[in-house]
Amino acid sequence: MQKVKKSKSNKQAESGQTVQELLRDTMPDEGTIKYCLTNWYYAVIRFYNKVIDLPLEVKWFIQRAFRGYSDRDLWGLDYYLGNVIVKSLKAFRSMYRHGMPAIYCQPDKNGKCRVSDKVAMKRWNKDLDAMIEGLEFLANSDDKLTDFFEKYKDCKKGKFSREYDKAYAKAQQQAKLFIDKFNLLWD
Repeated sequence: MQKVKKSKSNKQAESGQTVQELLRDTMPDEGTIKYCLTNWYYAVIRFYNKVIDLPLEVKWFIQRAFRGYSDRDLWGLDYYLGNVIVKSLKAFRSMYRHGMPAIYCQPDKNGKCRVSDKVAMKRWNKDLDAMIEGLEFLANSDDKLTDFFEKYKDCKKGKFSREYDKAYAKAQQQAKLFIDKFNLLWD
């Protein structure tokens, strides 16, 4: 049996280096000609792609004007709709509202509120904040995954996945409020 010669990258991976450390080792040193050429190359490629994509950007702009969404938005519908809903909820939360849903008031036999308007409004605002937080987490879950990875780099012990799963479950519960209170989102 022949021994397989281990490459430098395999040795680094076995040593427990993070992905960022591995990538940093493969990048050219700052200030070198290779570093400058690499940066210029990617800058030119990004500019070229923007110019090539200009007709598509115009098409998507027109589609959004007529349909309210574009073909591009359908590629990541969860991200698009989630962020539209979050922006709308934030605007709703910050606008002057004339009241709150009656379920927050808890009327007595005479039809008067058992709790003060301030307490009822606080409850309603708390639910709105929870909806915003949950939907924001779910709509940007890929970014949140990266944030959790940075926060809990110790993936071997499973703390990363446990914490992320807890946060994801909490976000789902908060987003469920949006469905439960959907018909109360009016002023």
